[in-house]
Amino acid sequence: MRCFVQATRTFIDRPDIAEHYVRQSMFRGQITVADFRAAMANSPYSYDITPQHIQVTTDVMAQTGVGRMARPPLASDWVRTDLLAAAKKSLNIQ
Repeated sequence: MRCFVQATRTFIDRPDIAEHYVRQSMFRGQITVADFRAAMANSPYSYDITPQHIQVTTDVMAQTGVGRMARPPLASDWVRTDLLAAAKKSLNIQ
């Protein structure tokens, strides 16, 4: 979690690094600068995530067939945010 928080801080502080990593490493150049910037305008980086957010994501994945889950799990049964809170605290991130 500490690595996630540090990487997120880098992406927030250095959008050029974020853009390069996402466009080149994750998508292998398949998305344009304009595509990336439009996506970031809709969903900026955040340190925080909630079980409710994970549940919405799980539900959308189930509805669209991503992950092919016969019975999607309830986020409240497995999502823990205590490790994220501890990582943020250790790095002095609010």
